[in-house]
Amino acid sequence: MTTKQYIQSLELQDPVMAFPAPRVTRSQNSDVPKTSDSEQSFLADKTIVSFAAGVSQQSRKDVLNCTLVAQMVANKKYSSEDKDAINWCKEYVKVLSNLGWVLEGGDVNTYEAKGSILKVENVVIDILVSAFGNSFIGLITKTLNALKTKKESKNLIAFEANSMPLQKSCFQLAAAVEKNDTVMLQVGTFLLTSSTKMKHILFFEFAQDKTKLEYINRRATLNIESFAKNRNDVLALIQNKVGDYISEIDLYSR
Repeated sequence: MTTKQYIQSLELQDPVMAFPAPRVTRSQNSDVPKTSDSEQSFLADKTIVSFAAGVSQQSRKDVLNCTLVAQMVANKKYSSEDKDAINWCKEYVKVLSNLGWVLEGGDVNTYEAKGSILKVENVVIDILVSAFGNSFIGLITKTLNALKTKKESKNLIAFEANSMPLQKSCFQLAAAVEKNDTVMLQVGTFLLTSSTKMKHILFFEFAQDKTKLEYINRRATLNIESFAKNRNDVLALIQNKVGDYISEIDLYSR
C-alpha cells in the first residue's frame, strides 16, 4: 500500500468537544498560521503544540494537520469506552509513522513523586526538563500560564473534555523547532489515573497515594520536502474540521 492509499483509507472520529471559537481556519490556500518569526501555541484535540520562532508557516500547518489526523484516527479505533489509553497512544504513533514521521523513544515510565501533594503542571515541566532539557520550558510555561486566563477558559474546557473520556485521562504537550528543512518535535504524553474526580486536568492537584501518573517521551522528525508529496491528501481528511478542533492560544494578551 502506498502512503497515498494509506491516508485515503484512514477512518477518523471527531474529538469529544469542539473548541468554542474557530480562531484557526485553514485550507490549501490559507495563510494561517500567519507568522514564522514568533512563538505560537495551539490546542489540537488533546495535544498542546508550541512552535519556537523560526518554524516556517508551512511547517506549522503540517505539524498541526498531522497531529490532528493521528489523534482522530486513534479516537476512531479506541473509543471512550476503551480502558487502556496506552493503545490509543500506540495508534497515534503508528499513524504519525505512516505519514512520514520518524519517532524515537516511547517507553512508558511512572512518575516518582517527591511530595505528598503535587500539581500536574509542575510535574509536567519536571518531566519535560528531565527528558529534553531547558530549551523550550520558557515557551511551555508561557503556554500553560496563558491557559489559566479567563480569555482561554472556554478553550480549556474543551481541551479537558477531549483529554478525559478514557478511564486513564490522556493529554500531550509538544514543542517544535525547524532546521535544514526538517521539523523536530519533542512530545510528552501524560496518562493520569486517579481514585478521586479529576478537574482542570493541567492544573489538577493530586495526592501521591491516590493518583498514578505515567508518561512517554518521544522525539519525532519530519522531512518537509518528502512530506510535501502527501500534504494535500492529509489536509483533505480534515480541512472542514480544522476550525473546530484546532485553536490558537493567545500567548501575549491577559
